[in-house]
Amino acid sequence: MLRATQNNWDERQLICRGKGYQYGFLTMVAYAAVYYLLTVFTERQFMTADTAVLAALFLGAGVHATYCILNDAYFTIHDTSAKSCFWSFLILAITNGVIGVFGIADGRIINENGLLTNYLLNNIMMVVSLANVAALMINKAKTEQEEQNDEES
Repeated sequence: MLRATQNNWDERQLICRGKGYQYGFLTMVAYAAVYYLLTVFTERQFMTADTAVLAALFLGAGVHATYCILNDAYFTIHDTSAKSCFWSFLILAITNGVIGVFGIADGRIINENGLLTNYLLNNIMMVVSLANVAALMINKAKTEQEEQNDEES
């Protein structure tokens, strides 16, 4: 049986992860409120129900991951998997981007009722994955700059 140990996370990381969850949740709430108000005031739906729900989840998870990466709270203290995570996010962005582009080109992103379909989710996942790739690159540059400043001191 695996057991979760929190001794791999320092106190600052746990606080940042909590804030990341909070911002991810608030993103989902804001998305749901905006989507609801748009559908009520325009009296029309913009996407299928499953697409609307999954878009909220993807956006919330993306905000959480990006915030945690930028604040050094995505990986544990001794974790060295940032490079493999970078490549995973990049491959995820590329594959979802290709699928999303083909969905747009084939016209499958909009169904016969004029609603956005699940092919929109590929584009959202591409943007979220690219945001995570950018966050990893920014975090790496920031870490290298801090190490360089420490060596000069």
